[in-house]
Amino acid sequence: MALSDVYEADRQDGDIISCSIASGEDIYKGAIVCWGTDGYLVPGANTANLVTAGIAVETSEAVSGESDGDRSIRVFRTGVFQIPCSGASQAWVRRQVVIADDNTVALQTSENILAGVVVAYVDSTTVKVDICCITMGTWTEESTSSSSSSSSESS
Repeated sequence: MALSDVYEADRQDGDIISCSIASGEDIYKGAIVCWGTDGYLVPGANTANLVTAGIAVETSEAVSGESDGDRSIRVFRTGVFQIPCSGASQAWVRRQVVIADDNTVALQTSENILAGVVVAYVDSTTVKVDICCITMGTWTEESTSSSSSSSSESS
């Protein structure tokens, strides 16, 4: 509905947010975390239909008899994080990486759940990933020889 008067949007900074956790899920500090299709937080995985939420600020372990949403944790939504990988090189810098599991990124997996963009190469098993781009959803890396072109028209 369109506004007809002032609306207080109850703004918060988006750097760290609180997210409800799916029942039975253990989430550890530093884990890549995702929202499942039901909107509850789960550990990051190469699983269809997950959407990356960010990096867990704290640990929360499952409790017997709990229901979805009984627990919540804080999640970093932005920032650069040092994340394990396999076979990295300097050429990974500027490339998108996807989630292999809750502690590992890769250039490609079967589901390609976007984790962020590599901004620094540490060594072949570690890269620094800027996760701010995860808010863009699922986007694809364009080749430098993209077939799309723009044209200039004069009026």
